[in-house]
Formats: sequence, C-alpha cells, structure tokens
Amino acid sequence: MTKPQIESFARDAKSLEVAHALRRDGAVIVREVLPHGVVEELVQAAEPLLHDAPGTEFYGGNVRTCGNLFGKDPVFATHLLTNPLILDVLDGTLLPEYPLGSQAKEQRLHGEDGYDQNLGNGDRQRDDVNGPNCHHYRVHFSGSIQVGPGGGKQELHREMDIFRPYIEQDPAQPDWVVAVNYAGVDFTEDNGATRIVPGSHRWPAERAPHRSEEAQAVMPKGSALFWLGKSFHALGTNHTPDLIRAGLLTIFSVNWLTQEENQFIAVPPDFVEQLPEKAQQLLGYRGASVGWVNGRDSENLLREGVGQPI
Repeated sequence: MTKPQIESFARDAKSLEVAHALRRDGAVIVREVLPHGVVEELVQAAEPLLHDAPGTEFYGGNVRTCGNLFGKDPVFATHLLTNPLILDVLDGTLLPEYPLGSQAKEQRLHGEDGYDQNLGNGDRQRDDVNGPNCHHYRVHFSGSIQVGPGGGKQELHREMDIFRPYIEQDPAQPDWVVAVNYAGVDFTEDNGATRIVPGSHRWPAERAPHRSEEAQAVMPKGSALFWLGKSFHALGTNHTPDLIRAGLLTIFSVNWLTQEENQFIAVPPDFVEQLPEKAQQLLGYRGASVGWVNGRDSENLLREGVGQPI
C-alpha cells in the first residue's frame, strides 16, 4: 500500500494552485516561505516565552508550548501576518469578500465609514466554489511549540473540534479555519514532523483515522504546512536522542466565528498600534455587519470614523 503524501510546492508557486491543493487534500506544504535568518530570529524570540512554559497532557509529554505570540513581540506579526503568499493562499481557501493578499484589489468597504449598508439585507448569494464564506478572516490562535526527545505522542484531532457540539464535522460545509505551521528547523520523520491525514476533511464525523492513512510533513526549515480545520492532524513523536523540533503556529478563522484565543485581551490596542495595518486587521480590529463599533472606521477599528449608525 502506498504511503500517503502531502503535496509540496516551491515558494514561487502560484497561490491559487496551492489553495486548490489545500481545499482538495486538506493539507499542503510550501517550501522555505521564510528565509533562514527570519526563522532564526523568530525562534530566538520565542525561546524566552517557552523557557518556563509547562507542557500539557494534550501535547503528549516533553513538549513546551506558549500562546499569544502577537502580544509578546512585534517581530511575530511583522513576519507571520504580512507574508503575501500566506495571505493569498488564505484568500483562496477561506474565500472572504474582502481579501488581504497581494492579488486583492485595493478596496475599502462600501461607504466612507467602511461599512456596507447592504450587508444585512439577505440579498447576497454565495456558491461553494467562489464563496464568499466570510466578510474577512482573522487570527484564531498563535503559538510556538518545541517537541523534545520522546515528546509529541499526541492524539489525532481537528481544529474544529473545539466548536462541538455546536458545529459538528460536516464535509459539505465550507472551510472556516486554516492553520499554518512554520518549521523552525528541518522537520523530519525522526524529529516528529507533524502528522496529517490527507482527505480527512471530507470524511463523515463517525469515520476514525487509521495509522496507515497518516502522512508526515517532512519539510525544510522555513517551510509552511497548511491544514484545514476539518483535517485530522497531530504532533509527530520525536525519536531523536537530543534534538528539539521547533515550530511556530498561526491559525486563522472566518470573522463571524469566535476566536479560540481572545486576541483583544492577548494583544491590547496600545500594542497593536505599533504593528502593520494588515496585522491589525487580522488581529480583529476590523468590522463588518458583525464586530462594528459606533464612531470607529470599520476597515480599521483603531481609527475614528462613522461606524454603523444606531
């Protein structure tokens, strides 16, 4: 039996091809998205956050984790929230009305206040291919994970599991959550490369994965592994005697779905103000028919504006 594989693309691949493969297979790799110097800077910035961080049973022992990266150091948002390729793939997967990637047209929401007065009229239509599945998307969770020797014996799970029983696994539903895991070192089978079950995003809720259906995200340092919120995945076990497998994780979700990690507490406005505008929007400081603030610009809630009239 052929071992399952995760399709891998070069960093100059067309983003729509990457997004197509992600929606088809539930996971995809883009090699060396980040330069090695940037990766080393990010891993170094995460190290003090992980130094005294305890592991949890959920991650499988000898694993250090920390969340709230974007509230700790601006370097994380600068490199992980503004990469054009990443945003283009997210645009092609989550299908927002107002995309953020490099291929998106420069546009504001309708009206000077950044609010579309027609958003709530129920006349808009969507389709499974083109969406829209949301007005925009935003950060759902951020964190760093270090898997030490013998660590990473984690159970397979889905990102969407946290919403059960309110949202159950349904392959017919659009994609609402996408995770992006960056390799802080080369990910190998020996050091615990992330385990993925390709195609599991299309499975019914009652189907459980078998070991033979797993693939491992073997990829060079600086690469990005994408997976859908409906795809089974888990840490791989680190079988090396002395190597640490370091990764940086950012998960994104559609704007109308509650974030797993509350970014408004994790990254307060005075900290957000020093970040690039796209990072500010991705951290939740953007409104629509939901999330607006009276007297604030819905395109960027840090600015004064009209907002939705009461």
